[in-house]
Amino acid sequence: ASIGFALDDAIWQSHAKVPAEVICHNDFSLHNLAFTKGVLVGAIDFDMCSPGPRLWDIAYLATRVVPLTSSTPEGAPGMDDARRRVDLLLRAYGSDATWDDVLRVAIIRLVDLADMSIKKAVELQKPYLRDEAADYERDAQFLRGLRRAN
Repeated sequence: ASIGFALDDAIWQSHAKVPAEVICHNDFSLHNLAFTKGVLVGAIDFDMCSPGPRLWDIAYLATRVVPLTSSTPEGAPGMDDARRRVDLLLRAYGSDATWDDVLRVAIIRLVDLADMSIKKAVELQKPYLRDEAADYERDAQFLRGLRRAN
């Protein structure tokens, strides 16, 4: 969804981001991807879609699948090979973005998620969303450190 979509009077579940290059999924992560025999065959859960830059979804996906997180999930590869995995993701997408571009946008994305989680914790009376916000903030701080180290 990248050519010819009108934004006039459109209502989105998630706020639009600039530049509005495509319709972003906004939760493009493993839990929303379908695989058959290890091959990606589809994506689900499009309720949070909104216009935004291509890198918005790519950077968030990188935080989840590379992963680019403050603590490595059990069974996930470590950070020693993270740049190569980010480069593979960018090449597979056909993006000319860089490692630093991904980190920069991922930080913005994670802060946005933290802010949204805090608001939803209050609005929906779901305190566990504050814990998720803290995780997003911790990961954003980790990525800031990676950017400074480069």
